[in-house]
Amino acid sequence: MLLLDTCAVLWVVQAPEAMTHKALEAVAHPDHPVYVSAATVGELACLSARGRIRLGEHWRTWLRRWASKNEWTV
Repeated sequence: MLLLDTCAVLWVVQAPEAMTHKALEAVAHPDHPVYVSAATVGELACLSARGRIRLGEHWRTWLRRWASKNEWTV
């Protein structure tokens, strides 16, 4: 089981080069269920609302799309 924090979620999606090869393999491994916490959801919402991150779409739409694509549980 892996629990991604806010930075890890953003890096996996927007800047995978910021992560080690081993970390990316762990996130992508089919035997490792990946979870995104409620705290991360709240942080994404706040950061987006304050203009501290740019996601190209509403934060909720962005998170749902990437969570679905990567089979993450939110």
